[in-house]
Amino acid sequence: MTRNLTAAHRELLMRRLRDAGLESVEAAPTRAERPAEGSPLSPAQRRLWFVAQRDPASTALTICVAYSLSGALESARLRAAFETVVARHEVLRTTYAVGPAGDPVQHVHRMGAAGATDHEGRDYDALDYDALDYEVVDATGLADGERERRVNVLARRVADRPYDLERDPMLRVRLVNVSATGAADRHVLILVLHHICMDDLSWEPLFADLAAAYAGGSLPQLTAQYIDVATAAQAASAADVRHWVDRLTPLPAPVRLPGNRGGSRSTESRTVRAPLPADLAPRVADLARSLGVTPFAVYLAGFVALSRRFFGADDLAVSVPVTDRPAGADGLVGYFGNTLVRRQQVGLDEAFSELVRRTHADGAADLAHAAAGIDAVVAGLDLVRDGEDGFTRLVQVGFSTRSNTGGPRLAGLSAAPLDLVSPVAQLPFEVTVVDTDAGPELETRYQRGRIDPRVAAAFGESFALLLVAAMAAPGTTVRLLPLQ
Repeated sequence: MTRNLTAAHRELLMRRLRDAGLESVEAAPTRAERPAEGSPLSPAQRRLWFVAQRDPASTALTICVAYSLSGALESARLRAAFETVVARHEVLRTTYAVGPAGDPVQHVHRMGAAGATDHEGRDYDALDYDALDYEVVDATGLADGERERRVNVLARRVADRPYDLERDPMLRVRLVNVSATGAADRHVLILVLHHICMDDLSWEPLFADLAAAYAGGSLPQLTAQYIDVATAAQAASAADVRHWVDRLTPLPAPVRLPGNRGGSRSTESRTVRAPLPADLAPRVADLARSLGVTPFAVYLAGFVALSRRFFGADDLAVSVPVTDRPAGADGLVGYFGNTLVRRQQVGLDEAFSELVRRTHADGAADLAHAAAGIDAVVAGLDLVRDGEDGFTRLVQVGFSTRSNTGGPRLAGLSAAPLDLVSPVAQLPFEVTVVDTDAGPELETRYQRGRIDPRVAAAFGESFALLLVAAMAAPGTTVRLLPLQ
């Protein structure tokens, strides 16, 4: 659910530096020391660590994905492949604790042994630690309906168990054998991780390494680990934080979301998925080129225009997750994420094309200050009072685009994604445009206690209609774009 800053936007920033006569050379990362008292967290990790400490029983930062695997699978071989991946990426065998100075620190552990070690194998402490939580479950003897219930209960059980960041393995794997008929074998693979070790762009290297290890291939040596790259990233400046404080002051009024008449305030989410027209993505790309903007600006403008029509929000704060991977991060698993709060203003009589241009221009200015962590922005706005989460006071809606991870590509097996667990929603209402192998789709996620399900479904349907019309006639005003 994140935007990737490593391509178009990084190039935009670099081009602006060159145009200004400035040189920008990104040095290759060097291996950091692993002191016995623990290593500091990256700025991104610190943000998630403090969120986790605020409510240790919450699973809001837990990621759960599941896949149906068809074909002759070798269970021992798959476990060995996962062990290879965990051994390869230190962040998957790292725990987090409070260091001697009172700040959070991270410890890297050995594989298959008690005690944490540094990169030369010296023990940090005597903490018992198993770097991989792996379990195989046989459900072949159950009837079809009971088997499906068993898989769903198992997925929820493993995903609903809160992480103890001081001692829990970061990766939990459950492999459920649901049909044993040789080449037609079918398994369900459930993967659970904590966000502190994983962002959306980590799935590609994780699955690529898993596939290579399962096939018995050799993996090139990593020249650096997450801790080497992320902890050396440039910290936010006071000017970065000031940009966001100025941009968000005074605060936009809260978005008036049509509530669920049931009265529940549950943050458990529901997800509605709907295919978008197959030709929408190329048409969005064509309009973006003609206006000199990015496709993301077009999609975000569509979301803002529809929010104006649906919710009456002419000035709204939109949560936009971003992933900014510095030099040396290619091929690494880890969390390089942040959240930008984009202030979007829109008038009913504004042409859609002008809204797109302004959305792009505002975004370019915001991206230049993307190093400011959302925690620093919330603190700068003085929104944390009486233990209340300042972020939820600031923003109620989110928008993002992402590519479908596609799942693990294991030799002799085909994988299909499964929806087994509804994660805890970070916001009352979030919309994501997903680029899948079958074509683009819209993913609308909402807190069932905050949004009427009919409104969520109607928003998704209207999003497609509005964008199709806007691509055909971008000069149309927001007021006149069709919703049905």
